[in-house]
Amino acid sequence: MVTDTIHRFDERAADYNRFRPSYPVEMISFFTSELGLNPGDVLVDVGAGTGKLTHLLLENGNQVYAVEPNDQMRAIADALLFHYEGYRSIPGTAESTNIPDNTADFVFTAQAFHWFDVERIREEFRRILKGKSLVVLIWNVRNTHDSVFLKEYDIILRTFSSEYAARERNKIEHNKIERVYGPQGYETAYFPHSQTLSEEGLIGRVVSNTYTPSPGDGNFKELLAAVRALYDEFQENGKVQIDYTTNVIYGAV
Repeated sequence: MVTDTIHRFDERAADYNRFRPSYPVEMISFFTSELGLNPGDVLVDVGAGTGKLTHLLLENGNQVYAVEPNDQMRAIADALLFHYEGYRSIPGTAESTNIPDNTADFVFTAQAFHWFDVERIREEFRRILKGKSLVVLIWNVRNTHDSVFLKEYDIILRTFSSEYAARERNKIEHNKIERVYGPQGYETAYFPHSQTLSEEGLIGRVVSNTYTPSPGDGNFKELLAAVRALYDEFQENGKVQIDYTTNVIYGAV
């Protein structure tokens, strides 16, 4: 992570927390039944943000070191999760987690891997893991091809962000993933997920992205108008639904 990346979320942390989706509970069941995750295991959530994945792991009974470099994001997580006995809030980056050697049974990172320096995180993750423990990468990916609504949503993002296309194209870069896991390789799993939003929620979901215009930008009003028109066209009973596939990649490093 570089400083510019870290501070991109300074003004978006609250919207990120309110309007970004969490992750399916079926995924946690998969971790316990197929990957051997036990309630007593010590976990590290790297790039934990406002604690969406951390929360699910804490609910599973785990001790979780939530590593997050952005002060605003971490402060929200602290306010929401401080009452969990197993919660540990750590200011740190993926490349320098500030976690002691041989601490973690698993390392998780959700919706954040694309920000990381691949060569440095492999060394860092191997340092903090106990032996051949697993690294798990997670993304919610919109099912754009299956939905006219999400195709129109995607067009809005492309219209108002020159950065969006490159960001989405590079989000799950398999050559980078292969470099993390090395010759032993990795495995994948997929889970359906969805998010139901009001008009406010749909607007918040759009503006939580660091690549969309912010209120101080000249085309912000045009962005809002486009999102409201999209909502009006596709809402049913005051709601729209974003369908995702939650992608999970896992293996030893």
